[in-house]
Amino acid sequence: MTQGVIFDIDRYSIHDGQGIRCLIFMKGCPIHCDWCSNPEGQSFSKEVAYFPAKCIQCGTCAEICPQGAIRMDEEGPVTDWERCDNCGQCVEECYSGARRLFGTSYSVDDLLEEVKKVDVFFKNSSGGVTIGGGEVTAQPVFVREFLKRCKEEGVGTAIETCGYCPWKSLKGISEFTDLAFYDLKHMDLEMHKKGTGFSNRKIHENLIRLSQESIDLIIRIPVVPGFNDGPENIRATAAFVAEKLNTSRLKRMELLPYHRYGAFKYERLGKRYRLPDIEPPKEEDMKALKEIIESYGLACQIGG
Repeated sequence: MTQGVIFDIDRYSIHDGQGIRCLIFMKGCPIHCDWCSNPEGQSFSKEVAYFPAKCIQCGTCAEICPQGAIRMDEEGPVTDWERCDNCGQCVEECYSGARRLFGTSYSVDDLLEEVKKVDVFFKNSSGGVTIGGGEVTAQPVFVREFLKRCKEEGVGTAIETCGYCPWKSLKGISEFTDLAFYDLKHMDLEMHKKGTGFSNRKIHENLIRLSQESIDLIIRIPVVPGFNDGPENIRATAAFVAEKLNTSRLKRMELLPYHRYGAFKYERLGKRYRLPDIEPPKEEDMKALKEIIESYGLACQIGG
C-alpha cells in the first residue's frame, strides 16, 4: 500500500486556493531555500522538535533518550542535535507535549478520511484540498493517487510546487489538479543556485510544459530583499512568463513579501536560520515591483 509522509495538516484555511481549504504539507524538499519558513518540511526523514515554552522540566526525556542526546541543566533540557537520531522515544514520554515528532505516515485511504472530516466546509465554500510541503512532487506516486481519489469524491484540488522535479512526476500529479501555485525564485542561474542550492533550468522547463496542460496557474515570486527584489530580475521574470508560457490559463502572478514567521522554528529543530538580518521589503518597493509585472500585460497582486 502506497504511503505518504506528512508533517502537518491545516484543516481550515482561507488561503492557497478558492474557498475554505484543507492544507496538507508533504515532508521532504529537494532544494534548500535560505528563507524557507517550513524547516520541518525540508528533510525527508521524521524529526523531533523541542518547544521550550511547554516544557515542565521533569527530566524524563533526558532519562529515557537511548542516544544520551539530552541532558538537564538549570534552565531545563539541552539537546545535542548531532547525537539525536529522531527515534521519537522522548516524544512518546513527554507529559507536556514539549517534544513533537514531525513526520507521520498515511495511506491514501487514511488521509482521505482526514479530509472527509472537514469536507462540509469545502461544499459550502467551493473550496477543497491544497497540497504543499516541503515539495509536493517529491512523493509523486502517493500525491497523484490521493488527488485522483479527491477528484472522484468531488473535492477541488490544488498544489504548491517549486517545480524542481522530473517532468513525469509533475505531469502525473497535474492530471488530477485544478490549480497549481508555481514558484519562480530567480531568473539568473547562478543567483538561483546561491539562494536555493540548485539550478533553475529544470524549473523553467517544467513551467513552460505545465502551461500547455489543462490546469490553472498562479505564479508566485517570494520577494527576498538582497536576493531577487531587483527590478532587473522582476522584469526578466515577467518577460519569461509573457513570452515563453501559454498564458491562457494563467490567473495571475503573486508577489509574496519576505517574512520571518518561520525563523523561530529552526531553533526548535536544532537548525540555523540563514537570513537572521534580512528585513521585510517596504510596501512602496512591493508596489513598484507589481507595476513592473503589470507593464507586461500580466495580472499581479501583492500577497497570496
